[in-house]
Amino acid sequence: MFHAKSILIGSVLTLFSLGEGSPLQLTPRQDVTYNTTMITYIADTTCGGSGITLPGTVTSGQCLRFKAWSYKIVALPDRDCTFTTYNSATCGSKGLDTVYPVPAGNGSVCAFGGAYDGGLRYIRSGIYNCA
Repeated sequence: MFHAKSILIGSVLTLFSLGEGSPLQLTPRQDVTYNTTMITYIADTTCGGSGITLPGTVTSGQCLRFKAWSYKIVALPDRDCTFTTYNSATCGSKGLDTVYPVPAGNGSVCAFGGAYDGGLRYIRSGIYNCA
């Protein structure tokens, strides 16, 4: 009986600890993180410039909860990357939506954020990763 209780308690503690900490790792582990420019478009789905823009940065390997309609991710000059969007708050594989390639160079990619209301009811997220 004692052995069964300790296994049960250990299992419950393991489940609780899985919900904490870093987001679900969906790509191979990165030993180095990369930062690039990301412009948030509050009211523009095409990254065209008619909406309110907020310049910033995005760090590879970190799940980003969307608060805007679209995001423009600037390519790194020497590194191929991706920006993957999800229909969930946690970048979970069940909610996988779109994988946007961000090839090395001097271009950029517009990713659909879809959080029309600032992320209150439209729950979406994304993660930036580099090879």
